[in-house]
Amino acid sequence: MDNGQMTAREVMERTQEKLQQLGPVVERLLSEFLNPIIERTYAILDRAGVFPPIDEALAEELNGQDVKIEYISPLAQAQKVSSLTSIEQYFAFLMSLAQGNPNILQKFNFEEAADYYGVNLGVPAKVIVSNDEYQAKMEEQQQAQQEQEEQAQMMQAAQLAPQMASAAKQATDAANDGNPVMQQLMGMGY
Repeated sequence: MDNGQMTAREVMERTQEKLQQLGPVVERLLSEFLNPIIERTYAILDRAGVFPPIDEALAEELNGQDVKIEYISPLAQAQKVSSLTSIEQYFAFLMSLAQGNPNILQKFNFEEAADYYGVNLGVPAKVIVSNDEYQAKMEEQQQAQQEQEEQAQMMQAAQLAPQMASAAKQATDAANDGNPVMQQLMGMGY
């Protein structure tokens, strides 16, 4: 099977197979062995007063929620990265469907996909724009686009104004010259 010339896809598939086989063993090790040790150690250190007190804003944000332990070992990173291929495959599938029905892209949440992809690749949080900042940028962009459209409409109206004035002057002149149809249209006479 291994003739020394594997494609990138074959390497990725083999890596995924290994991770799928290793995954349950590692998950069990983490949940049954490492998590209890870390939680116990944290509880002991917290009771001993080793950690500084949590500020009010963070305490309010946590609001009694459990804190999840997240491992950043090379294996944990590899497992996260392998989950990203499903996003890529789903997006590629939707893009092929979009050729027949462009509305199908509404099924894909681009913002969430970008966040999930970045987090699972291990991108630093400072690099990923928050949802609030993203929304503010999008609103700012839409407002700027709307202002540009309004300016374009005003410029178009300004360009048409001399032509409209000329047409109105010609119609008035024609009515004043005795053209009965123009007089009737303009409400003159009769």
